[in-house]
Amino acid sequence: MTALLATMLPLPAAAADGKRVAFVVGIGTYDHLPPHQQLKNPRNDAEGVSKKLTDIGFQVVKAPDLTRSDFNARWQDVLNGLGVEDTFVLYFSGHGVQIDGQNYLLPRDIPHIEYGRQAQLTREAISLDQLLADLSTGDRPHPKRSVVILDACRDNPLIPTGYKGVATRGGLAKLSDSDGIFVIYSAGSNKTALDRLSPSDTVKYSVFTRVLLPLMDRSDLTIQKLSTELRNQVVQLAKNAGHEQRPSYYDGILGQFCLPGCEVLSDGRSDEPKKVPLTLSTSATTVPGLAQDIARLQSGVVKITAKSPEGTTNVGTGFIVRLENNAAYIVTAAHVVAGDAHPKVEFFTKRNMPVTAEVLGLEGNDEVRGLALLVVRGTENLPTGLTGLPLAATTRLSGGEDILVIGFPRNAGPWALIKGNISSRQGRDIYFSPFVDSGYSGAPVLENGKAVAMVVTGGQSVGRGVMARSIQDYIEGFGIAVQENTSAASMATESSRLSESLGVSVRPALPKAITGKDGAPMVPIPAGEFWMGSPDDEGTPNEHPRHWVYLEAYDMDRFEVTVSRYAEFMQSTGRQAPHDWAKVKISKHNSLPVVGVSWNDADTYCRWAWKRLPTEAEWEKAARGTDERMYPWGDEQPSSGLANFGKTDTRRVYDERLAPVDSYEAGNSPYGLHHMAGNVYEWTADWYDENFYAKSPQRNPTGPSNGQYRMLRGGSWRFEPIAVRSAHRSYTTPTNQYYYIGFRCARDSPK
Repeated sequence: MTALLATMLPLPAAAADGKRVAFVVGIGTYDHLPPHQQLKNPRNDAEGVSKKLTDIGFQVVKAPDLTRSDFNARWQDVLNGLGVEDTFVLYFSGHGVQIDGQNYLLPRDIPHIEYGRQAQLTREAISLDQLLADLSTGDRPHPKRSVVILDACRDNPLIPTGYKGVATRGGLAKLSDSDGIFVIYSAGSNKTALDRLSPSDTVKYSVFTRVLLPLMDRSDLTIQKLSTELRNQVVQLAKNAGHEQRPSYYDGILGQFCLPGCEVLSDGRSDEPKKVPLTLSTSATTVPGLAQDIARLQSGVVKITAKSPEGTTNVGTGFIVRLENNAAYIVTAAHVVAGDAHPKVEFFTKRNMPVTAEVLGLEGNDEVRGLALLVVRGTENLPTGLTGLPLAATTRLSGGEDILVIGFPRNAGPWALIKGNISSRQGRDIYFSPFVDSGYSGAPVLENGKAVAMVVTGGQSVGRGVMARSIQDYIEGFGIAVQENTSAASMATESSRLSESLGVSVRPALPKAITGKDGAPMVPIPAGEFWMGSPDDEGTPNEHPRHWVYLEAYDMDRFEVTVSRYAEFMQSTGRQAPHDWAKVKISKHNSLPVVGVSWNDADTYCRWAWKRLPTEAEWEKAARGTDERMYPWGDEQPSSGLANFGKTDTRRVYDERLAPVDSYEAGNSPYGLHHMAGNVYEWTADWYDENFYAKSPQRNPTGPSNGQYRMLRGGSWRFEPIAVRSAHRSYTTPTNQYYYIGFRCARDSPK
């Protein structure tokens, strides 16, 4: 399958051009300035810019925290290597000052200079005017074009605190245009720029540079358009935080120039750069499986076409928030479908064959942030391979997070994917870059494979979205539970591949750390549906029919209950020891699972720990997740590296057969639970009924009301591979105390 990505990935410069060279300097440490005048972000700024320039084909000379002599030496080396056909970028992040209308960059070793002794300062600092002259005058060869980016408009650190006057302006002075040189200031002349939005700002880049980075590899932006977009986004970001910052630029470049190279159109012109679709078949297949990972996200996104009351056609985006056997529920922005009760929806896995949707709800009182809920019904309208995108309703966004957005822009292919980052958050809204056009309205804003927000406005200088929490509240108001996440293991793999290929820093989310009364680590299992049981051509008769089950959120012990925890329970309650306890040596066997316990022993322990035994359905979901895998780790057949199973019988189980409860990590379940296959069989709460699946309730089943046997799950060290399948059902008399049966506990998630 070939999918188009409107990624802003670098295009090579024309072959006729010379070298592409960059000198990147970040100075945050100043040897002779007080602590409050040190800068937090310049080194990070330089790192980020260096990586971005390297990615788009520049030879980067990176030099953090330079002294004046070191700067001059490095600068001379760079100049000596430049030719007349070369492109050069100078980036500087740090302190900069103006003196009598001239601009100076401060090196690391700038001495403490008594205020008013400007002549000494000019000798100790680095003259920006001289740097520009080096690039455009004199006898040496000058580069064909130069771009100078200065994030150096902070307050003058050499002005005494509280001293203000005509000659104490902050920021840098206005420049005159220089032929062949384009200069970008992080703030306007005589204005200052922000290193951070506030003392609590955790983003590692300055306000200017955090916006600059995602724009640098945009082949659709000339340097002039990049600067305009940069200015607009920084102005909005600073304004949202109660500040004023307005970047400016000075243009001495003739013709069109894009940092990564502008796309050449079919007639040879390059004066109208545009977004360039990149086919996975020729570019992204360098990472195995990337096309499938991207397609998996795209299969949760839909194209929406609606007719407005005026008769015009609106094209926007939506994404699937819940899938059922005969229905797909889709959320989008209200203005995408306003006026059309039955818009057309097109699915990724069945393109160019739109089907009719029904609008279930429309927030008409907010034209900007209003939401809409759609449904497509009927199995004949739902192609195979669709994905419900989970909502990250509990994710906290503060700014700087890398994101992906999938939608339908006017100037790129369908299901186009762009990368960007979160600029800021205000209430239920987020602001992000780059800007997106109106075709992205209703699109998911993705982080770690989950939707953290939805685009509600496009075509602005800064994109705007509504947080996932608001979306979930809206959907649940219709009595609809949102889609649960896919497996943690597959999501982690997807995140890693996306990070490697698209340059987006993606981190798979880890479960929060929680413990029960007994101190045992627990893992939260989110609410949602999963397939329980086995298909008709798999498994044993009591695993049929396979059926949908919805479970409320719950917590589950990460490990089987250990010898040491059970010993504490016996000491606390006076409970009789389990079978074969005489063979236990606490100091030696403390991390092994306790065995020889009856169902009543296990049930009593869990209640003592303010927990309970898991239901059979809870156990199976915690073992296999929601992607229908056969084993906790996937569909790969069991091996000695994945599970403790298939060993010969012995009664010396504590010394020779049982494995520590935190071992066999490679065989963990999607939620990170250990030994959900093998080691010991585990008691569950349910009575056994061979035919229960045919009459099981869909929501939160708890098994039959009575019976002769209790359910066991997971297999053990002495059983064959069939018994360690996640859907396998075993049972025994509740009074039995076999030396291969243990347990773990669960509890309802705290409300």
